[in-house]
Amino acid sequence: MTLAGQTTTVRTAFLPLDFATYIVENFSHDAAVAERASSALASARAEGLPVIHVVPAGMRDQIHPALAPAGDEPVLSKTTIGAFATTNLHELRLPGGVALCQAPHCAA
Repeated sequence: MTLAGQTTTVRTAFLPLDFATYIVENFSHDAAVAERASSALASARAEGLPVIHVVPAGMRDQIHPALAPAGDEPVLSKTTIGAFATTNLHELRLPGGVALCQAPHCAA
C-alpha cells in the first residue's frame, strides 16, 4: 500500500468467529456461510496470514469441519459475545508483528 509516496506494511490476522457446527447449522440463515468462510480462510492461509479461531466455551472440539484449525493455529474459547472480553486476544504476539487490539484501544 502506498500513501503519499511511502510504503507501509499492512499487518493483518484472520479470525473466524463462532464457526462451531452447532451454531452454523442452527442459527445461520444462509446454508453456504461455512463454505464462503472456508474460502476466505483458505485465501488468508495462502497469503500467510496468522489465523486465530474463536468459539464459545465448551465448543472448542466442535469447530465446523470446513473451518477446522490447521497446524498450530490457536483456538480460543470465549464466555461472552465479544471475542476480546474473555480471551487473551490482545496479549497474543503473532508472526510478522501482528498485534490484535479492539477499538478504540488500538495504537497506530
